[in-house]
Amino acid sequence: MLNRVFTNFLLLIFLQFPLLAQNLDNFPVEWLPTSTGQAKGVQIIEHNYYTIGYNEQHEQAAWVAYELTKQELFKAANRSNDFRSDHKVDTYSADLSDYKGSGYDRGHLAPAADMSFNSDAMSESFYLSNMSPQIAEFNRGIWKNLEEQFRVWAYDLKNMYIITGPILEDGLPTIGSNQVSVPKYYYKLALHVDEKNNTYEGICFIIPNKGSSTPLKEYIVTIDALEEMTGMNFFSAVADSIEDKFEGNVNYSYWPFYSERKKNYSTKKASKDHSTKNNIVLDGRCHGKTKSGSRCKRKTNDSSGYCWQHQDQAKQ
Repeated sequence: MLNRVFTNFLLLIFLQFPLLAQNLDNFPVEWLPTSTGQAKGVQIIEHNYYTIGYNEQHEQAAWVAYELTKQELFKAANRSNDFRSDHKVDTYSADLSDYKGSGYDRGHLAPAADMSFNSDAMSESFYLSNMSPQIAEFNRGIWKNLEEQFRVWAYDLKNMYIITGPILEDGLPTIGSNQVSVPKYYYKLALHVDEKNNTYEGICFIIPNKGSSTPLKEYIVTIDALEEMTGMNFFSAVADSIEDKFEGNVNYSYWPFYSERKKNYSTKKASKDHSTKNNIVLDGRCHGKTKSGSRCKRKTNDSSGYCWQHQDQAKQ
């Protein structure tokens, strides 16, 4: 009798306070942002390949979290473009009509290119709960460049834990009948854990929602500064002695930018020193061929002259 009562008690507790299970994104649940500040009262939704904290007031995610690995950078699925409402949002997410004619892009928070390792992940990235109204020059310019830079780091470091989102505040302009807020700023941060040496290194950016030619490095802030701005706490389960170091400081040498890497090649004067064994000029752009037969647009400083996606072509 006592065992049955105890079992029923545990079941009641579980139903009232459901636990988050680990999904396929491999982002530790205990590292998700706290539901404070702009994330207060968010609905935490676990899709298979990323997790979001959905803010109903602003009709978009306060944050999106996932792990990105080197293996996931090898493209296996084409862009699906199947934009749609997220059926997992209890109060209904934004819909296509909110963006139609608004003048804003449906800007990804978890980028489609980060989810190109299989068709299910790619399709999930097109839920409108993973979108935010972005100015075209921002979405297709500096924000796209930042996403690409994060993929370069994920390739170099083998894996990273990424959290992305808008800066949400009262009084923002809105679009559509669902009143989707238009943020003034977006943030993107990453944490790399070197388990062998037990070291943690983080980097964080806050960028205004507008076109910009300013170098990405100029938008680096500490994670502490982002926490103060948003009221959220990131990676709170990490020991304070470790968290304080990587959230209060940025180890710039750990995060090299393409624009600052030593360039020993030239687009105008090719020489033997500037060519690979296949006589490919190392001009900083991938020499891989896409399915359409055109040259890949990705940047690379790999000695083969190819980006991660086209390494198989380098061996031919």
